[in-house]
Amino acid sequence: MSVYGIDLGTTYSCLAKFEDGVATVIQNAAEQSSSLPSAVYFESESSIVVGGEAKNMVQTDAANVVQFVKREIGKPFPPHEFFGQAFSAIDISAMILKKIKAYAEDQGEVIKDVVITCPAYFGFEERNATKKAGELAGFNVLALINEPTAASISYAFRSGNGQFPEETVFVYDLGGGTFDVTVLHISTREVNGNQVPHFEVLATDGDDTLGGKDWDKVLENLLIEKVCAEAGLSEDDLDEDDRAAILSKVEPTKKALSVKEAHPFRAPIQGSTVKFEVTREEFEAATAGLVQQTIDCVNRVLQKENVAGKKIDKILLVGGSSNMPMIPNAVKAAFPDTPVQLEQPDLAVAQGAACYAYLLTSGLGDSDEGIPLPNQDGEQQSEGDENKQPNIGGLSDFVDDLCPRSFGIGGQRKDGSWVCINLVKKDWVIGEQTHIKKTFRVGKDGAEFLNVPVYQNISVEDMCQPSTDIYGEPLESNPADQMSELGRIQIPLPDGMRTRGYPLDVDFQVDTAGVHMHVYDNATGQELQGADIVYNNSDFNEEESKQRLEAFEIVE
Repeated sequence: MSVYGIDLGTTYSCLAKFEDGVATVIQNAAEQSSSLPSAVYFESESSIVVGGEAKNMVQTDAANVVQFVKREIGKPFPPHEFFGQAFSAIDISAMILKKIKAYAEDQGEVIKDVVITCPAYFGFEERNATKKAGELAGFNVLALINEPTAASISYAFRSGNGQFPEETVFVYDLGGGTFDVTVLHISTREVNGNQVPHFEVLATDGDDTLGGKDWDKVLENLLIEKVCAEAGLSEDDLDEDDRAAILSKVEPTKKALSVKEAHPFRAPIQGSTVKFEVTREEFEAATAGLVQQTIDCVNRVLQKENVAGKKIDKILLVGGSSNMPMIPNAVKAAFPDTPVQLEQPDLAVAQGAACYAYLLTSGLGDSDEGIPLPNQDGEQQSEGDENKQPNIGGLSDFVDDLCPRSFGIGGQRKDGSWVCINLVKKDWVIGEQTHIKKTFRVGKDGAEFLNVPVYQNISVEDMCQPSTDIYGEPLESNPADQMSELGRIQIPLPDGMRTRGYPLDVDFQVDTAGVHMHVYDNATGQELQGADIVYNNSDFNEEESKQRLEAFEIVE
């Protein structure tokens, strides 16, 4: 059985398959490419165009094109409106994934089980939204995996030739719209008598507002400046057609400057042809500040407690934007004593996701039993039924990953102030370290239920200012904490517990599926009725999204 990995990228997306011990990329045959531009063009009320043609429509009908939607998924961005309908980032991501599924199936692939990648710093809202997009597209999403971790898995599979020598690698992942840095320790360990690879994430950081798109914007401004100087114009003189002509030259110029020192520019501006040459030196000087932002992020990671003083055996450069020569040059200059390897920048993440899908379904993990597939009526098959899923190992069987955010609950201090109490901290290892049991007390006499908000943030303090109060009304939190409410649990209190100070035990756990919270009577150990996985998905209606997607034909 083949399994698949998808790099759902900001600017380009890629599909890979693991089969016969090797991860290979499924070509986008129609566009003769190994990837698909992550662009959707709303052509009419019933048809959309996805991919390269959609990307090209920016030049003539930009108002009906959506790009870079990955920066919006799981965040409170307004929907995109076309033909009187509103489309969320989940909807549009699902359209991109459906196109990938379609072009692969046109080549005879039968795709069901997939692993989808996401940036390491994505919180659970973003991860949950990405998973929903995959499910809307018709996939069985086995797991999400962080992009740098996927890249390291691809590297280990390719370089190890079946063996996984022990080494510590630093993954520098500069994609089209996001930047990730992660330090991992690669080793082999025994699980159920099998030697399996193991990836321990030591530290991670990133920036979801930094990527190749930002280099494009700087280059666009540089070209505008040179056009105006050459034609004797001011920026205000440029009309919409002029700007579209300049924008169409940005990506080809950037790619050309990755392989040569200079590239000619030629475009119709104000009825005349403007010609000049743009050099790599000019481009690199204009974007030096962006490059330094990535190096600063690298240095922050290397100073973290789990990494400081450790020997880095290799730096792996991944992400399509790492193809720009300024990136390997800057990394080599900053870390002259460490080998730097350009690790298949455009393909490694998807290939690593496919390798991980293989590990999850290989039966090499701790799971001893396959998971029965549901029958058509939704009931589980019996143990004797034959058609079962392959063994699905847990993340910790192969990867020790870090918690991407801090997670806590709302509570009242003795002075009456309302705070977020962080129970699980950012960068703790997911597993035993992120499973916390703690006793709290009922806040007032006569309380008929507990109203418990669950927050995510990036603060590492025990307590910080939450984004909502006890009633759910907005509060002004510290912007640096990136505080948000994931959801809210309301738990009815039996009569005997409606007394101020009555002790309740909270079992709070963060794992790869999400945030789980259970509450127990401290005296009897009995669990109180309440929620389990907490998310605030009030803006997402799965049935409505399915109907919107089914109403559109993807134009070939």
